[in-house]
Amino acid sequence: MVSNKKLTIDVLYLEVCKSFGVDSQDSDIRKAFDKVMNNLERKQYVILSEVYSAITLSGEKGFRYPFSILMEVTDKCNLKCKHCYRDAKYEEFKEMSWDDFTQIVAVFKNKTPNLIMSGGELTTHSRISQILQVANDSFNVFLLSNGLMISRIPEEELKKVNYIQISMYGYDEKSYYLFTGARDCFQKIEKCIHMVNRLKIDHVVVIIVTKENFKNIRRIIECLVSLNVRRVAFGLSIPLGRAKESDKHLELSQNEKEMVVQEIKGLDYEYKGKIDFLPYTGLAFKGNELNAIDERLIFKCSAGKTNVVIDPNAFVRPCHMIPRDAFVTYSVNEYIRDIKKHRIKDYSNEILKYEQSLMLENRSVRDMKCAGFCNLQ
Repeated sequence: MVSNKKLTIDVLYLEVCKSFGVDSQDSDIRKAFDKVMNNLERKQYVILSEVYSAITLSGEKGFRYPFSILMEVTDKCNLKCKHCYRDAKYEEFKEMSWDDFTQIVAVFKNKTPNLIMSGGELTTHSRISQILQVANDSFNVFLLSNGLMISRIPEEELKKVNYIQISMYGYDEKSYYLFTGARDCFQKIEKCIHMVNRLKIDHVVVIIVTKENFKNIRRIIECLVSLNVRRVAFGLSIPLGRAKESDKHLELSQNEKEMVVQEIKGLDYEYKGKIDFLPYTGLAFKGNELNAIDERLIFKCSAGKTNVVIDPNAFVRPCHMIPRDAFVTYSVNEYIRDIKKHRIKDYSNEILKYEQSLMLENRSVRDMKCAGFCNLQ
């Protein structure tokens, strides 16, 4: 549906009634319509705004530019989480150069509408303020952050972003330290959430559930409700990066998963209207299945086609769920050249080799807990 600055929810309702030949004056039909739209918004299939906004056209006719770029601006992180799939560190890191960043923006501006910025921890980048200023002028911007250094970003730039995903690792200073290995974090995450709420930035808080914190879910939810967080999602650690070595100590047993699912369902009911519980990687608490990877729901993956990842070295790969070293080096310049020549890179051999390497570790693609993994071929 294309917005032309005149399409309000009421106009959309009239259009739907006209299309299906039903009476727009029927109050029961209107109630059903409003319920459907509210459910779609809650699941983030649509975005309802109190202000008019026109859709921005993007792309270039005849060329296959990505719909979204996930840009890993740095490998640096201010935390030491055991579950980190990147093995991000504070001392040893690589960050994207200003020249690489501005080149990427120059090429993809007005062609790729969405830029998802990640790390490591993106706010540790030495030029994050300038980067975000340029990004906001060029894309719809989405941030993936632990939130602890969000104050490094000027408020006038922060409030321009479309969405922020904030990772939550505890409910007080002690629980945060046990999970992240870093001190004095809880007060910072409180300030982050207060700032995001004050600036009215759309956001979700994500909780990664492990063997070490699954008994504290209620306390974390109570904390989020007290901070006026409106959306929360849950995920499980995946055996990559630092978590590859510690995953056996972090991974929930099937019985523990069942306990977690029941706990979340109960909290979802208890706090209905105060906070929305959203499905996330590997934990399908909304449905009857405990395994989020339901074969009926898997579509051909968009990784490498409509979505790509660009790392701090300005190398392109199709998916952030697969280690960088699984792919042959593919620079952003090569990627741009392939777009111009109407070529789509074939990752089949690399994916096959990665699947074989997992088998040698007695693992499978299902351990990656990605609902689309792996249909890159």
